[in-house]
Amino acid sequence: MSNAAPQRGCEGGPAGVSLAAAWFPAAGPLMLDVMDTEEKSRLVIIVGSVREGRFGPVVASWVADRAREHGGFDVGVIDLAGADIPLSLPAAPPKLAGNDYPRPEGMKAITARLTDADAFVIVTPEYNTVTRRR
Repeated sequence: MSNAAPQRGCEGGPAGVSLAAAWFPAAGPLMLDVMDTEEKSRLVIIVGSVREGRFGPVVASWVADRAREHGGFDVGVIDLAGADIPLSLPAAPPKLAGNDYPRPEGMKAITARLTDADAFVIVTPEYNTVTRRR
């Protein structure tokens, strides 16, 4: 275990959780290149878990903070736990139905935000991964 201080941006988050293990210490923090433009790219971070007690919002918040610090992104977060997502969708996919697609009312706001985005990060949990005892 190293006594080196964590890379800048690896500590904290709303729950005070360290994400230092997500960095490659030898290479330093991941730096994203943004094209030379005055307009920022629109990044949407989607929290893909709706379970009670989930950790996804903590990770999404951390990612959003790092993207804002970078300065090249307008950042938005969509938390699916707060979305009115229908349990069933129409039989015909939107691509085939075109303008006749009966878009569910609860999906209109999310669809608009996703349509306006230039990039996405989906924060999704990994469930039921247990190492076997030998």
